[in-house]
Amino acid sequence: MKRFVPLVVPHFGIKEIAFCLRGYFQKNSTESLVQVLSQMYLGRRVMLLSSGSAAFFLILTALSQKSKQKEVVLPAYTAGNIITCLRQAGLVPVLCDISLEDFNLDFQSCLKAINKNTLAVIAVHMFGIGIAEIQDLAKKIPGGVYLIEDCAQAMGSRVDNLPCGTFGDLSFFSFNRGKNLPIFSGGFILA
Repeated sequence: MKRFVPLVVPHFGIKEIAFCLRGYFQKNSTESLVQVLSQMYLGRRVMLLSSGSAAFFLILTALSQKSKQKEVVLPAYTAGNIITCLRQAGLVPVLCDISLEDFNLDFQSCLKAINKNTLAVIAVHMFGIGIAEIQDLAKKIPGGVYLIEDCAQAMGSRVDNLPCGTFGDLSFFSFNRGKNLPIFSGGFILA
C-alpha cells in the first residue's frame, strides 16, 4: 500500500475542535468575528465570504462595473485561482516579472506593464513582500488604478506595527487550509 506525504496537515486537538463547535452554535459569532477583524485592521470595513477566492472575485466584479479598464497587472508567480477569478470576472491578466531574489513582484516590471487599460495591480503577500515597495508602488500608480493586496498568506502579519492588508485600496484574506489561520474555509474583504 502506497502512502503519500500530505501537503497540509492541520494540527487540531480536541480543545480546538470543541472551541470551533462552540463558536458554530453561539449567537452573534459572525458579528463578533467581523468586529475583531475590524479592530485588528485599523477599523477598516470587513466583509466575510465563503473563501478568499470568492472575496477576490467580488472585488474584481465590483471594480470592473465601475470602470471600462479590463487589465489587471499581477506577478507571474502566484496561485492559479487568481488567474481563474480574473477570467471569470471578464478581466485580462497581465503578468509582470518577479524578482529572482525573493520571488515577489518586480516593481519596475509592474510599473512598465501599467497602461490606459489597467484596472488594478495585485500585490501578493507570499514571501514577505516589502511594504516600503508597496507604499512606493501605491504612490506611483496612476489615479484610477486600484492596488489590491492578496493577503491569503499574510493573515496577522505586521510590518512596522501596521497590518498587511492596510497598504492598498482593497485587500482579501483566506481562512482555507494551509493558510495562517485555517478554519476549514472562508475569507474576507478589507476595505
